[in-house]
Amino acid sequence: MGLRDELRHPLVPLRIGDFFEFVERARLIKNDMLVSQFKWDMSRKRLGAEMTRGPLTKHSNTPTRIV
Repeated sequence: MGLRDELRHPLVPLRIGDFFEFVERARLIKNDMLVSQFKWDMSRKRLGAEMTRGPLTKHSNTPTRIV
């Protein structure tokens, strides 16, 4: 027993033949997407914080505002 034909046919190239394998792969994909989204959100927060502080000079690590 396996997946119904309408579910199985699109999965043939992925070599997924049973429901449990399908669920496991879907779980792995979802976890990877959550990690990617978290990294994206964190980089946007960092970028937003840097923009509010102003650019850093090449000679110093302290923020300097350009007026």
